[in-house]
Amino acid sequence: MSEDSRTRAAFVAHVKKIEAQAIAGDEDATRSLACMALLAEGWRPSGSNDDGGCEIIDLAPYLKLAA
Repeated sequence: MSEDSRTRAAFVAHVKKIEAQAIAGDEDATRSLACMALLAEGWRPSGSNDDGGCEIIDLAPYLKLAA
């Protein structure tokens, strides 16, 4: 199994897990799925704290933790 296949399988398993949690009423899981949907649709936060926009969060360290 290639790395891409393993990553895809882990992603699908995780999304199914948080989907089940959301259906069971877990608000954090529901919000996580909503955020993933926004990102998948191409939404990107704009601005920075200096100009009144939102904080940009670097997600790269989390990729390393999940590996």
